[in-house]
Amino acid sequence: MQEYDEEHEEPVLKEIRFGNRFMRLPAQKIHENRYVYRIDIPPSYIGKWFSFLVPYPIRTWVENLFPEWFLPPTIILKERNPTRPAEFRNEVGIYERLRHLQGINIPRCFGTAVSDDFDPALVLSYVEGTPLYQLDLEELISPRVLEAHRQRTTLRHLKDEDIPNPKLLSELNDMYDVLTRNGVVHGDPKLHNFIRTKDRVVAIDFEFSCLLPSDITNAEELRTLIDEIGRTINVESLEDPADMEAFWRARNEMADKRAELCDLQLLEQLSAMESERTQVSHLQSMA
Repeated sequence: MQEYDEEHEEPVLKEIRFGNRFMRLPAQKIHENRYVYRIDIPPSYIGKWFSFLVPYPIRTWVENLFPEWFLPPTIILKERNPTRPAEFRNEVGIYERLRHLQGINIPRCFGTAVSDDFDPALVLSYVEGTPLYQLDLEELISPRVLEAHRQRTTLRHLKDEDIPNPKLLSELNDMYDVLTRNGVVHGDPKLHNFIRTKDRVVAIDFEFSCLLPSDITNAEELRTLIDEIGRTINVESLEDPADMEAFWRARNEMADKRAELCDLQLLEQLSAMESERTQVSHLQSMA
């Protein structure tokens, strides 16, 4: 995968209203085709005052009520894609469901904000680590497969578990096990959606996630992700292409259903608003 060079992308100015706090800050786009920005947050005098003077239990309670005043030095602002509102709603719901995993296996979600022209956006913690697609090959690929690749030797009958670096595979298994135990399928097994930190893999981007039971499973998704890993050095696993096609087809069908549901909810809201306006107009005409 070609790396997006964010260093050569000019920062843009973002106006953000998060709770009771308004900020106008430069934002660095971190993905070419997404509405995702990295933003450095200036210190909050309110946050500093509370941290210095208020006891820990009370401070934690206040931080949960007013997170806008206690943000970390760097955040991720993830705006809603205007053409795919269902995915934004879905991601908000998944973060709420996985609240107890935030800051451990997934980013912390501080809440929803409004940016620029009233665009809803998620305010997320910045995960210190390396996306899988930026890992060195030694960290990504198993020594046996990598050595064969460098010697231009063909390895036959490779199993899925033969391809990734064993330590990385263990961390991926742990991450997917956590999601499965909490009844969630990630839904988008791409290398840029997983960040390797010092001791674990953190999953990000939950637009396509779904609840178990579903037409896809995390075990199937892990196999698809391993195939993505193998493709970095043009190694094919024994994964049946038909199975992979079925995985992506099921994932996309679920995304389409969510979009249809979102459109239906929007139509119902507009219909209710129109009915309310009609009633108000009728009452005004009678007055």
